[in-house]
Formats: sequence, C-alpha cells, structure tokens
Amino acid sequence: MRWAAAIGANGPNQAKAYLRCGMGPCQGRLCGPTVAAVIAETRSVPVEEVGHFRPRAL
Repeated sequence: MRWAAAIGANGPNQAKAYLRCGMGPCQGRLCGPTVAAVIAETRSVPVEEVGHFRPRAL
C-alpha cells in the first residue's frame, strides 16, 4: 500500500488500480478505512483529504 501511495496513488480508488485492495467480496467495506489511513500517513495528509472507495452496486 505504501508503494502505491509513493508512486502517486492519491486515494483508495487510485490504489485499487495498482493493487487488489477493495476488490474482494466486501468491495472495500472492511479494508477501506485502513487503506485510507495508510495512504494518508504515507502522504502526510489528513485522512479526510484522502477520501474513501467509491460505492459500487452489488
């Protein structure tokens, strides 16, 4: 996850393009807060600025 943030992922949706986070059966409902927190920590910005996964219809 830190790798994705380091190469330019500004939020969870961009990280999904590099990794498989948020692509499981829960569609990021479980990993979403952790993904956002790791990206925020890596980029040294508030979690609110990073955002969250976009919801998808099931």
